[in-house]
Amino acid sequence: MLTTRQRAAIRWTALLAVLPLTGCAGAAQSSTAAGPRQDAAQAPAQAPAQAPAAAVEPPRNGATTKGATPELKLLEWFAGSWTCKSKNNPPVGKPYTSTLKATGAFELSGNWFVWNSQEQPGPQVPHPVAFKGVWGYDAPNKRYVTSHFDSTGIRALQYGAGWKGDVLDLTEGTLFLREGRPQPFREIFTKTGPDSFTDDMRFQMGGTWHTIIVADCKRDR
Repeated sequence: MLTTRQRAAIRWTALLAVLPLTGCAGAAQSSTAAGPRQDAAQAPAQAPAQAPAAAVEPPRNGATTKGATPELKLLEWFAGSWTCKSKNNPPVGKPYTSTLKATGAFELSGNWFVWNSQEQPGPQVPHPVAFKGVWGYDAPNKRYVTSHFDSTGIRALQYGAGWKGDVLDLTEGTLFLREGRPQPFREIFTKTGPDSFTDDMRFQMGGTWHTIIVADCKRDR
């Protein structure tokens, strides 16, 4: 029987990536003892404070493809905001539905296509999960490579040759759980219209592939 974390992992695998760097980092705090009090006349002169340099933020929109290879530019169709309705059929437990909000955009001068996704809370999803997916292109091996991370500490790595018509099949995949052995899976994206696609997740258990989740995604207007 799957553990609670493994069941959460199965739900995660359908949510684009989705893959997919999300987490919280604790902030360190420190304190120093106050030194002897000085009169204003005794206090050493201080140089005027310098204004901090303005942070340079890379463009965060789907049209930023300056550094993208021709293969990565084929992912531009995914750029934008999406809402996905997911039908989940876990191997253990009852079927249920869920909703995901996702955005896809090129980042870092167009060298990576990044998904940021958030599962929506609901009666069947009391603890929604956040996801980040980073898609790139492995030119020497002529294949797409995707890395996915979620807010529970689970990650995944996938590979695929690319589009074949309206189908993007990430045929090689491994899901790395925080407990237990890595699990093989594959993900199939299929364009169903100018502004819609399905995401079909197939999870391997006992040497047999099972279609456990099908997400129907539509572009937000």
